[in-house]
This record gives sequence, structure tokens and C-alpha cells, in this order.
Amino acid sequence: MWAPFAESHSIERIRVVIALKQPLGQKKIRELQGSFEAAREGLGFDPLVETSGAALAFQFGPAGIVPLSDQGKNTLAGWQAKRSISPDFVAEALTLNTTDGPQGGATLTYESTEYTRWSVFAERLHRVLNPIVQSYIGHGDIATVFLEFYDRFNWTNQGSIGRPSDFLPALSIAMPSAAMDDGELWHMYRGWFEAGSHGKLLINQNFDCQDLQLNGQNVRTIQVL
Repeated sequence: MWAPFAESHSIERIRVVIALKQPLGQKKIRELQGSFEAAREGLGFDPLVETSGAALAFQFGPAGIVPLSDQGKNTLAGWQAKRSISPDFVAEALTLNTTDGPQGGATLTYESTEYTRWSVFAERLHRVLNPIVQSYIGHGDIATVFLEFYDRFNWTNQGSIGRPSDFLPALSIAMPSAAMDDGELWHMYRGWFEAGSHGKLLINQNFDCQDLQLNGQNVRTIQVL
């Protein structure tokens, strides 16, 4: 059978992203960095690390692959703070990135690998974002806000094939025989719109069948994003 990642739920990781249409200037980046730094130790986060680099942007067209800007790249800047449980395990991360140029904008991203229930996550999200979120969203127009759940299910009947239809019966219609009967890895993506209180909501689902090493054993898993 396909068993959820944890005893009470299947959520391996959760991510919240608030994207702005306008990029942030260095003064705003420093201001937000200072505001979070004042609360960082109380939240248990490690020291902040500044980020920089180049963000490449291309488009496909009759002329082939061409850059969206004259130089083909935009400047990327920002910072990241993590709360690490061990050198190999990050429990939380808060990342601020801004990109200038024609495709510029800013993103504030919070990720957690410690999900237990929604009320606990929402309270922690509020505590982490509270020092900077009002100043951040007050800087410009919100482009998008999205919430991503990374669910994982592990196949527990080792020695037998974990078929897609055992996970979700409707997948038997879409999957070829190589995935259904021969145990090959598979991938599927789907999306649709639903009515929301403030307009249409785009729901995306990404199914990815993987083989991972867990506790020294090769385990067939399905990640749902």
C-alpha cells in the first residue's frame, strides 16, 4: 500500500511565496534585513546569509531562444535565513530575493519541513513573517501569493509493484502500461481553476514517482506538489 510520509499526514514540506511586481532597492533590502535580524535569535534562526548573482531570462520564438533583456540577464540580490536542526537538515528557511530588469520583481519565501497541523503552521508563519511582511508588501503591488504543499507517499509492499492506480484510481485512465503494469517510473502534471472569494484560483498538481534510499533501502515513492 501507499503510506503517507508521516503517521498523521503526508506533508513533507510546505512553502509560502509572496511575489511583488516591483524589485526592491538596496535600501529596502537592508531595512528588511535589519528588521528580521532584530527578531532572528528569538525565532531560533541561524545568521543571515546575503545572496547575489544573475537571473537569466529567455523566450522561445521564430528566432529561436533569445534573451528577454539586452544583456540576457538581470541582477539578483537578497538574503536568506535558515533554522537548522543538524548540518544536513534544515527545518525552516526565509528567503528574500529581488531581481531588476524588464522581468524584475521580488519574492519573500517561507519554507518549513516541520508541518504537523494547519493551526500550528499558521501561527509559526505569522511569527516568522511578522517582523517584515507589512513593510515588504507595502513596497509595491502584489503579483502573486501561492501556497505549495509537498506530499510524499511511500510504497510499503516491497517486492511488489506500486501501481499508480493503487495510489489514485483515476490515474489508471491516464497512465500507459509501462507505468501501470511494468513498474516503470512515471510523472504527471495537471491544473484547473476554481472559484475563490476574491476571484479565480489556479490549482496545480504535480505527481512524480521516484525511487529513493530510505534507511538503507530502495523505496518507491510518489511526491505530490
